[in-house]
Amino acid sequence: GVSKEKYEQLLKEMEREKEERNKLKNQYKDLKSYIDKDTADLIAEVQERDAVIESMNDKLKDLDELEKLEAELDWEKKQRRIDEAKIGELRNAITQDKRDIVADS
Repeated sequence: GVSKEKYEQLLKEMEREKEERNKLKNQYKDLKSYIDKDTADLIAEVQERDAVIESMNDKLKDLDELEKLEAELDWEKKQRRIDEAKIGELRNAITQDKRDIVADS
């Protein structure tokens, strides 16, 4: 049979193997939790960026709206100037008509 010393040596080696396996298992667990945390952080970061991009897009839409509004406002102002000019011409014409009427009578 196997000598007692040999048997004890085998037992010790098995014990060492078990310890090594446990150490590796723990390292794996640590690595996994580290990677999981990293992954979670990355996902959170990506979601944050998405939110920023979303809000920037909204702001850009608002700016587009603003530009449209400004263009409309400019057009309205231009129209008003044209109308004011027409009113001015009409006033002048009316004043001239009054003068003519006064001169005729």
